[in-house]
Order: sequence, then structure tokens, then C-alpha cells
Amino acid sequence: MNASEIGEIIRNIRSEYRLTSQEFGKMYNVTYQMVCRWEKGDSLPSKEIIKKICEDFEIDLNSSETKKKGSRRKLLAILLIMIAITIIFIIFCNVR
Repeated sequence: MNASEIGEIIRNIRSEYRLTSQEFGKMYNVTYQMVCRWEKGDSLPSKEIIKKICEDFEIDLNSSETKKKGSRRKLLAILLIMIAITIIFIIFCNVR
């Protein structure tokens, strides 16, 4: 995995979790400028920081597709909640 691929992953994480570069940088004791350099692929985080990011956001860099482990569970939970709300709505409407 090269610097630009890791930068893209970091950018995607920040976007998904709605974190600013400053907020993300504080999590790993670096400046927002450093986070911007990572995202552009101009530099790489240390191995320790990469490992910590992977742990914090449940990312498997060894996977060829670099998928987050928890994403499917979160999607399933949201889907189940939506189904439950729909069922409750249908029951409520039929009672009247």
C-alpha cells in the first residue's frame, strides 16, 4: 500500500466520521497540516500511528479491499431499526 492509498483511507475516515483535520490530528498528536500531507500522499504516518488508526476505526489494511470490519454490522442495525419503525407505523395506522 502506497502513501496516496493510505491518504485516501484517512480522507475517507475523516469524511465518514465528520472529523476535521484538526480533530483527527489531535487524536494522534499531530498537526492538521500533517494530516493534510498524509491525505495528499506527501508523507506517511508512522507505523505506530497507522496501527492505532486501524484499531480505532476497525480497518484491516491486510485485506485486499481494505474494508472496515464494523460497517456491515452498522448497516444491518440501521436496516433492522428501519424495519421495526415501519412495522410499528403499520400497526399504529391499522389500529385507528
